[in-house]
Parts: sequence; structure tokens; C-alpha cells
Amino acid sequence: ARRSRRIQRVLIFIIIVGMLLVSVFLRQVFLADTNKALTYIIKKESLIDTIQVSGIFTTALQKQIVSPTNGIIAQLYVSNNDQVKKGDPLFHVASTATEKEKNIAYANYQNAVSAVKKAEQTKQNLDATMWTKQKAILDAQNDADYRDAHTTNPDTDNDYTQLERNSIDSSLVQARKDFAAAEQTYKEADIAVDAAQAQLLAMKRLYDETQNVTVIAPVTGMVVNLSKEVGDEVFTPEPLDTTNKQTNPLNPTVLILANFANPVIKATINESYVSDITLGQKVKVVFDGMKNKTFTGSVANVDSVGTETQGLIVYNARILLDDLASQIKPNMTALIDIETLHKDDIFVVPNSAILFKEGKTYIKKAEEGNALIAVIVGKKGITKTEITSGLREGDIILANVQDTVN
Repeated sequence: ARRSRRIQRVLIFIIIVGMLLVSVFLRQVFLADTNKALTYIIKKESLIDTIQVSGIFTTALQKQIVSPTNGIIAQLYVSNNDQVKKGDPLFHVASTATEKEKNIAYANYQNAVSAVKKAEQTKQNLDATMWTKQKAILDAQNDADYRDAHTTNPDTDNDYTQLERNSIDSSLVQARKDFAAAEQTYKEADIAVDAAQAQLLAMKRLYDETQNVTVIAPVTGMVVNLSKEVGDEVFTPEPLDTTNKQTNPLNPTVLILANFANPVIKATINESYVSDITLGQKVKVVFDGMKNKTFTGSVANVDSVGTETQGLIVYNARILLDDLASQIKPNMTALIDIETLHKDDIFVVPNSAILFKEGKTYIKKAEEGNALIAVIVGKKGITKTEITSGLREGDIILANVQDTVN
């Protein structure tokens, strides 16, 4: 027991000494000069700055072609890499809708057609009523104008009584109210026509989805991504059952019509950097699918007006590659380094070496007792700044100094 207590006292002593040593070390660390200056030797070098953005390689056209009906591909008129013109047949789909589904869809479509005609007829009738009310205002106004210009009532050949004068004013007020009500009803009828036409389009689409159809090329292009064969099932972008608001989980795209002319990388630039982007700036590009190779190119275009995306203002830019390798495929994502500043064979200093006093710029020379030397700065980069006057090659300066002097 006595031996055990002795060991415990030794351990406690060691712990206390260790804590004292750690506290001394930490005190020295915290009291150390965190602004300790560093020396920097002046020499001719390059000043290069870049910003990194993301982008997507794309082509002039990528038109996804879907089936307007749910069914089975009965015939294919094209193959991958075929060139087609606008209006050429692409494939024929035989609808899988039952006769009952077809009849119901047709009946709903015809009812929608009738509803549009009825809404339009109601609108025409209300339009005629509105103009009748307008004429009543004009007649009442004429009676009021005649009364104001004459003292004799033409209906009685006697002077207007006060009751007759009040009656004319009342008729004019009532005519105006009747017209306002008729005008409002006409506007509401116009809204009803728009709603009926929208319903007609929806019913027409549902009816078309039950019919056999030959899909025609809407644009000229090359057939790509065709993976369907005769006998394969195809779907519309949305399910036939309109009560189900979820989109079809299966990919409805049958093929894509592409135009591979003028391929570019479309990039988005944050508003913080867009002022540094100009046409012709050099870029380096690394694609996610080809990380072992770097491509070069240049900025071909950048938006003048930004657009809001998820609460941020961004500017779209187009990047052209110098060498378009066959391995680069449309919709590949890429990281792009845009060279915003490049000057060779110049004197540069770390930004932390620059001091300011009374509107002038200074550098501290280490070999002259930390003397202040007035300099003239040129281009300023993210970490370094060009010095156009005041320094010579081989000068030793201090960096990591305070940004102002007394």
C-alpha cells in the first residue's frame, strides 16, 4: 500500500510539471509576434491570376424526341448517326390504349370543343350587351346636354321641372353603372374563354395520347442516343392518368436530334468576377471524365446582363477550345481556369509588402535598415502586385508587414 501511494505521488508530480511546461509553451506561442516580417528578393518574374468556374460542353442543338402517345414502336425509320431533315418521319407508335379509353378521351375532347364554342358565344353576346349599354350612356348624356342648353322640355313644351331635371341626371348615372357592370361581365367572359381553350388543349393532348402516331422530325439534325427497337414500349412525358400529378419515372426520350456545329463550353460566372472577364482571355479546361488531360481555349463571349439563379446573379460565358478531341462528348462537365491577368518579365512583390502613407505607396528595404522606399505600382493580382518604379533586381524587401505606416 505504501509503495502504491508513493507511485501515485510521483505520477501527480509528473502531471503537474507537464502542465506547467505546456502552459509556458502556450504563453510563448500566444505572445509571439504573429506579424513577423519575411524577406523577399526582387527578380523579374510573371504575374498571373486566374479564376475557376464550372461549365458544360454543349452543341448548337440537342432536341429530345419523345412519343406523344403511350404505346409500342411499330416501325423505325432512322438509325443512329442518320442525318434527317425537318419533316422526315422518325418512328411510328401503335397506341396501347383500349377502345374504352379511346372513346372516353374522344368524348372529353368533344365536350371541351363544345365548351369553347359556348364560352365564345357568351362572350359575343356580352359584347353586344356592353355596346348597348354604351349607347344608353350616349343617349342619357345627350338628354342632359339638351337640358343644360334649353329651358323648355321638348316632351311637354313646358319649362323643365326640378323633378324632370333630377330624373335626367339619374338616368345618366344609372346608364354609366349599367355599362360598368356589363364591361366587367364581358372581361370575366374573356377569362372564361381562355380557361375553356386551355382545357381544350389538355383534352386534345389526352386524346392524341390514345392514337397511333408517326413522329416527325421537328428540326434538322443527326440522330443520336437511339436505344429503342421495334417492339419496345414508349411513354409520354407525363402519365395518361391526369389525376396523378407525378411525372413518369421512366425516361420518355426515344432519341435526340443533335447538331454538332459550333460546339462550346457554357460556363456561369459569379458577379464578383465578371468584371475581370474579357473576350479572348486564355483558358485551361479539365473535363471530369478526362482528368488526366488539360485542354486550352479562349473566352468567346460573356453576357452583358446577368440573370438570377437561386438568388444569385450570374453571367453566362461561352468558351471555345483550341483542339476538339473526339473523346469530348456533349454534356460533359468541366472545370475552367480563366486567365484574367498575365504579364511577363516584370518586378512583383507580395501584396503584404505594400505600405501606404498620405496617398503614396512604399516598400521596406531589408538591406537598408528597413528604410521606406517610395514605389509606383502597376497591375494588382490576388497575391502579388507589379512594381513599375522604385525597385531594382536583387533588392531585398520585407513582406508580411503592416499595411499602413505612421
